[in-house]
Amino acid sequence: MRVLRVVVVVLAGFAAVRGAAAQVEPHAQPPPPILGDLVDVSEEFEQPDQVHFVASRVPAFDPAAGLGLLQWDRYLRQPSYSFNKMDVGFVRAAANEFPETEYDRDPALRFEISFVSPRTGRLRFFTRDLPPAERRAAIDRADRPAGSPADAR
Repeated sequence: MRVLRVVVVVLAGFAAVRGAAAQVEPHAQPPPPILGDLVDVSEEFEQPDQVHFVASRVPAFDPAAGLGLLQWDRYLRQPSYSFNKMDVGFVRAAANEFPETEYDRDPALRFEISFVSPRTGRLRFFTRDLPPAERRAAIDRADRPAGSPADAR
C-alpha cells in the first residue's frame, strides 16, 4: 500500500511539472494588454540599438536657489567578446542627428531641487533648454484643457 502511495505521489508530481511546462512554451502568446495595465518600459532598455543618456557630472549648481546644470553623456550598448564569453557593455556614442552642429552630443540641461516638505524633496530634470519664463509658459499651456478661452490668444 505504501509503494502504491509513493507511485501516485510521483506520478502527480510529473503531471504537475508537465502542466507547468505546457503553460510556458516558447510559442505561447502573452495575453492582450488591457486598458489600465502597467506598462513595462524595461524592454526598451534591453534593445541593442537604443541610445542611453547617462548623467555624468554637474558643471554648475547654485545651492541657494536649488538650480543647476547636469551633463548627460551619450552611450550605446555594444557586445564585446573575451575568453569565450560575450558581454554587452556601454560605449560612448557619436552624435547621430543632422546637421551635427544643431544638437549637442552630450547636452548639459537644467535640473532643479526643491523641498515639498521637511522630509520630501523633488528633483526636476528638464529635457529641453528653455529659459525660465518660456518654461513656465509651456507648463501653463500643457496644464490648460484644450479649447479653453486662453487658447484664443
